[in-house]
Amino acid sequence: MSAMPIPVNREFFGGSKPTAVFAGADVFGVITDIGELYTWGRAEASSMGIYEEASKPTQPFPWRATKGLIFKNVLDVDFGSDHLLTLASI
Repeated sequence: MSAMPIPVNREFFGGSKPTAVFAGADVFGVITDIGELYTWGRAEASSMGIYEEASKPTQPFPWRATKGLIFKNVLDVDFGSDHLLTLASI
């Protein structure tokens, strides 16, 4: 663990610009300028919105949680201990 902030390369967000940052107990999220949500960290039971990797308790780098979903324009996010709540427009 580093006491200094660790920059996250913009390439992790598909080249999009992060416009909002969110954090839970062990989970992090970014909404980009094109409304996509990326999450990473340590979570249980798909609480990061990563359904394909639900068996993996740790996601060490940003993963596009909006991949394959109907909504693409994420407006707001809230992380709970066992859920991810997303406000989005279709």
